[in-house]
Parts: sequence; structure tokens; C-alpha cells
Amino acid sequence: ALHLYAFTDEATGRDYLSDTADVTTNWLGSGQMQKAQLSQLIARLDQITIPTEDYFVWLTGEGEFVKALCDYFTVQRGLNSDFVRAVAYWHQK
Repeated sequence: ALHLYAFTDEATGRDYLSDTADVTTNWLGSGQMQKAQLSQLIARLDQITIPTEDYFVWLTGEGEFVKALCDYFTVQRGLNSDFVRAVAYWHQK
């Protein structure tokens, strides 16, 4: 199963990704990638069963947020760091 969690409004996300028929999409709102939202997102991610093989996690966004999510997947969930890609596109100042 493919899951998408995107911090954008649904209309913007659907314009950008027109075909999400086979994707479980979660539009989390534009401008909401804040530290205060992290625990809520992790609670939602805790509900996902991740297979032991054949998975890939792609994370991008604000630096501290992405680092925290990367740690969540590799440390808390025990995923192989070779299959978790985390890239910070900006840093909150």
C-alpha cells in the first residue's frame, strides 16, 4: 500500500498529483508543518503497518521536522536507514 502525508491543502495537492487512485492520501493543510503537529502525525503513522521488506520512506520538508520523522522511522520503528530518505528543503528560523 502506498501512503501519502502531505502538508498542503487538498485542492493544491490534487492539482499537483492528479492520479492518486491507488494512494491513501492525507492532506494535512498548507503551512501546518510545525513542531506542534509532529506528535499528531506520528500518532497517525503509528497506525500504519510497514512491511519488513519492499518498502521505501521518502521525507522532505522543514529540517527539524524531517529529522524527527527520520528518527521516528529508523529508531522507533526500526526501519533500515537505507530505505528511509530524508531531505530538508528549508530550516525554520
